[in-house]
Amino acid sequence: MNSSFTWVLAFTLLGSALSVAAAGVYLLLPARLREKSLDYLLSFAIGMLLGAGFLHLLPEALEQAQDSTHGLMGTALFAILVFFLLEKGLIWRHHHHHGQTHHSAEDQHHAPANSGEGPAGTLILIGDSVHNFLDGILIAVAFLADSSLGVVTALAVSAHEIPRETAAFAISLTTGYSRPQAFVYTSLSS
Repeated sequence: MNSSFTWVLAFTLLGSALSVAAAGVYLLLPARLREKSLDYLLSFAIGMLLGAGFLHLLPEALEQAQDSTHGLMGTALFAILVFFLLEKGLIWRHHHHHGQTHHSAEDQHHAPANSGEGPAGTLILIGDSVHNFLDGILIAVAFLADSSLGVVTALAVSAHEIPRETAAFAISLTTGYSRPQAFVYTSLSS
C-alpha cells in the first residue's frame, strides 16, 4: 500500500473520530445545557458557513475569474436559489406527509421533536456528507503534493470540522432525530 494513501486514511479517520467525539461530548451534556447552547451553535454554524463562503471562497473565485465575474455571481445566486427551493420543497413535503396544514414559524419553533427527521436535518446530513467527501479529496491532494502540506491541511480541516460536526449534530436533534439517530447519522456522514 502506498505510504501517501496510508497517511491520507489515517488523517481523514482521525478528523472523523475527533468530530464524532465532539458530537458525543455534546450528547453527554445535560439536556438543559444542550438546550441553552443550541441557538448559539446554530448561529455559529450559519455564521461560519456564510463567512467562509462570502469572505473567503467568493473573493478568491472573483480574483481568479477576473473576466467572468458576472457568471460567477450568477452561479452563486443560482446556488442560493436552488438550496432555498430545495429547503422549501422538503418543508412542504414534510408538512403534507404528516397531514399538517399550516403552522406559523412560532408553532414550528416550539413544537416538540417528533420521531421522524425534519427537512433541515436531512439537508444538513446530505450537505455534510458531500462536504466531508470533498474534504477527504482535499486532504488526499495535499498529501500527494507534499506530506508536510498534507499534515497541515488535515489538521486545518479537522479544526474546521469539529465545531461544524457538533453544530450539524445539534441541528439534527432540533429537526426531530432522536439522540441515537443523530449520533449514528452524523458518524456515518463524518
